[in-house]
Amino acid sequence: MTNDGCGMHLLQVCQNSPTIPTIPRPSPTASSALTDLRRDDQIAHLKEQVGQFRGREEVLREERERLRKEIQQLRAGGSAPPSGVHTKMYKPTGGKAGKYEGELDSNGFPDGLGVLKNMGDGALLYEGSWRAGKFHGEGTKFFDDDPSKMEYTGWWKDGKRDGVGKSFLRSGAMEYYGEWEADEYHGHGTKYHRGGVQKEYEGQWQQGMYHGEGIKYRPGGMAEYEGQWHQGRNTNGSQLFITTVSTPWLDGKHVVFGKVLDGANVVKAMEAQGSQGGRTARPVIIAGCGQIA
Repeated sequence: MTNDGCGMHLLQVCQNSPTIPTIPRPSPTASSALTDLRRDDQIAHLKEQVGQFRGREEVLREERERLRKEIQQLRAGGSAPPSGVHTKMYKPTGGKAGKYEGELDSNGFPDGLGVLKNMGDGALLYEGSWRAGKFHGEGTKFFDDDPSKMEYTGWWKDGKRDGVGKSFLRSGAMEYYGEWEADEYHGHGTKYHRGGVQKEYEGQWQQGMYHGEGIKYRPGGMAEYEGQWHQGRNTNGSQLFITTVSTPWLDGKHVVFGKVLDGANVVKAMEAQGSQGGRTARPVIIAGCGQIA
């Protein structure tokens, strides 16, 4: 770094200097040599990495090939299942009985990867993960006997759709894609109009109903309503709650007003019909309202 009294530094030009300093460029030959050197270094580095993982790569390749052959044999219905794969007749809870081929737990229940096939024509009924005899993990459920029924591919928990998944017709027409809980739309998801192309609703769900922020669409794609929903009905941006316990999570987020001066027994009677999920055991209706003189 230099300073010639003008307060300027390297690669900067002093106002009194008659010429602009230049930096010599490398010749094309030198530039090509540098490029080749960098390329050789990169190749050597990559070869070193390949050498480090070569042994592990062989193990993974063999395991992948073994699994591929097992899956092919399961799908083809081979008469001699591969090692570790068992065959038995099985009927899952809420499902159709069929021929199971796959892994079993110590009690003889499907557990791990396996397929369930129709006993008649061998059509697939379910393909994927199991736990203790139930669909559990990632898998696809098929309907071999009724093409009008919805098929499902996604995540399962204890025999029920739970997690991210999609339901669709055999033709490929989408019904719903999004989050599930205990066999119901729950979380964020998109419901489609019949035909599976145009959206019917996109947003939050709770126990199979529109609940939270969401957009309802008319056939044709025009938005019908966008905003807050409460148990399947649009609330035009507002909701009314009657609380019977402390709700600190609402502090600073919502407007709270009013208190019960008389008729607490009515509030308790309404509370007795409630549930943790928000549904009431019986309809609770405000038959009349207004100021009482």
